Amino acid sequence: MRQPEDSLTTTTSGDECVLYLGTWQTAAHRDGDCRRSNRQYNACLFSFRGSTVRWLGPTSNDQGFADVYIDEEFQCSLDGFSDTEHSAVVRFERQGLRTDTVHTIRIIVRKDRNPSATDCFQAVESFQSLEPINYPAKVTAAKDDEYAQIRSGTKIFATPDAWAPVSPPALAPLNGVRLQSGLLDEIFHRNISYLTASFALPYYCDPDYPLRRTEGPVGASGSPRPTRDGSSPVPRIASGGRSEMTCVRSLRRSWTT
Repeated sequence: MRQPEDSLTTTTSGDECVLYLGTWQTAAHRDGDCRRSNRQYNACLFSFRGSTVRWLGPTSNDQGFADVYIDEEFQCSLDGFSDTEHSAVVRFERQGLRTDTVHTIRIIVRKDRNPSATDCFQAVESFQSLEPINYPAKVTAAKDDEYAQIRSGTKIFATPDAWAPVSPPALAPLNGVRLQSGLLDEIFHRNISYLTASFALPYYCDPDYPLRRTEGPVGASGSPRPTRDGSSPVPRIASGGRSEMTCVRSLRRSWTT
């Protein structure tokens, strides 16, 4: 059931409920500030309760494509290009979500863009939801409450002089562990996807191979998408002058020595 529009809470881009991964700039718009980024794989996450969520942001001639996920499930790819600039556009809306759990929307910046676009920025002005989830505030409140219980003597805890080594030593589970959905799982799988794509390149450990910028993002299979001339792209130059290929070479040397 669609929620009445006036029941939704607007959370602006600078609110601590909104989490940014990577480098995002603060930019001024006529309807207020927004956060924006043009770096591939940078992401924005927002957690909420309720059946409806909206992402609002500008469209302009320097906007590219973004991938949108909800609860780690791919929703769609969106093109933010527009000949004229518009603000507070509903870039994405999803209805009919379960109301008995917390959901997370994730926006990922891509390098793909309209041929007429001047760049590949994505921008966030706000989100709308029934109940934004402020994880930093919840963690801080839980910490303060626990400290208050310890100081008042109502919470039992082990003092350092009672600590002792674990005996027998803790062992890793025979069947391994499974990460729950969340930030750590997100970072882990992004790193694995990047390394898988890099190791698949026939020249990833060749220091003499010429470097040029990547044309497109890693494909769904984990392999780099081909460039427009049909060849495979190579990793782009990272900040600080080192290439991402160089970083992968260094990592592999550390594994094999």
